[in-house]
Amino acid sequence: MVEINYFVDIIFPIAAFLGVAWCLPTFLARFVPMSVMGLIINGIVSTGVLVVLSASYMWWLGGIGAGEGFMLLALWHSMRIALIWAPVVVLALIVQPQRWKPDL
Repeated sequence: MVEINYFVDIIFPIAAFLGVAWCLPTFLARFVPMSVMGLIINGIVSTGVLVVLSASYMWWLGGIGAGEGFMLLALWHSMRIALIWAPVVVLALIVQPQRWKPDL
């Protein structure tokens, strides 16, 4: 029987994904234009990075010897993690226009 360490197996990954989901759009906001198009680019890049991180995490949990098609299965199951980080990314993008400085 497999023993679950709740901190290492559940709480730490959730906290890590929440932290990345908040910090990544905030960091990328420095490099995209202060416009609606910049928000869209920021959202697409942030979502893409987090989908890759989620799929990599799920693939790592499944083990390296799980087969070639397992990466697509990990990508499909990584959408469960998106239930955790997607609302945080949306909130991080919503607050970005508050930090925009008007052109003088």
